[in-house]
Amino acid sequence: MKLRRMLPACVALVALLLVAAVAEACPGCKDSLSETDPTKSGIVKGYFYSILFMMGMPYTLLSIFCATMYFKVRRLRAAEQAKKEAAEAAQRSQAAETRAPQVDENQPVEV
Repeated sequence: MKLRRMLPACVALVALLLVAAVAEACPGCKDSLSETDPTKSGIVKGYFYSILFMMGMPYTLLSIFCATMYFKVRRLRAAEQAKKEAAEAAQRSQAAETRAPQVDENQPVEV
């Protein structure tokens, strides 16, 4: 049972290790372009900004997800609190109605 749960993680880890050798060439290409041909500085800047984008995107997505969950939980708690307060108010008004003195119509009222 535990093997079935861990199998996707193991497959992903093996795939990541196999692809790492191919991805290792990118920094080498970037460095060789900047050293040999100064006219291709635009490509180097493109590499730079793509690396920054790739590094920042996971944190951005995580922040968006966490903020969304925070506000949903906050809204849900506020709605539950409002329901609780409404129920307490209804209970208090019902209790106040039952405590009101009952006037018997057959007995004379003293003034």
